[in-house]
Amino acid sequence: MSKETHHAPAPIPAPGVHGIAPGAAAAVRAWATGAGQHWSEVPLAAVATRRDALVAIGRALGFPDHYGINLDALYDCLTDLPDRNAAAGWVIHLNGLDGPNGLAPSERRALLDVFDAAAGDFTARGRALRVLHD
Repeated sequence: MSKETHHAPAPIPAPGVHGIAPGAAAAVRAWATGAGQHWSEVPLAAVATRRDALVAIGRALGFPDHYGINLDALYDCLTDLPDRNAAAGWVIHLNGLDGPNGLAPSERRALLDVFDAAAGDFTARGRALRVLHD
């Protein structure tokens, strides 16, 4: 008689900002799409400056043309996301943010702080924002 091995599903991160291991996003994406969450992938492996990152984020998340490409505008556009989509929540994968791109650690931290503040706004409005970065 053989033993069957059961693997627990990948843990779903709580709302907020979370670093993840490379490759872990696929399991969260599968959960998100099955749970009525809006999934967005932001390719950041090739960015070299904060401005490059902000442009990539705005493009991936479909920010309006008047998006100011600065941290304040990022926060404003992020907190407008629940009004644009009736999904139960949002999951944003900042793919490659932690890689060997040109962003200084302080620049990465500044971006993540804005996402963290936006996650707090989502929570106060009864919605969830999960931001994953690798």
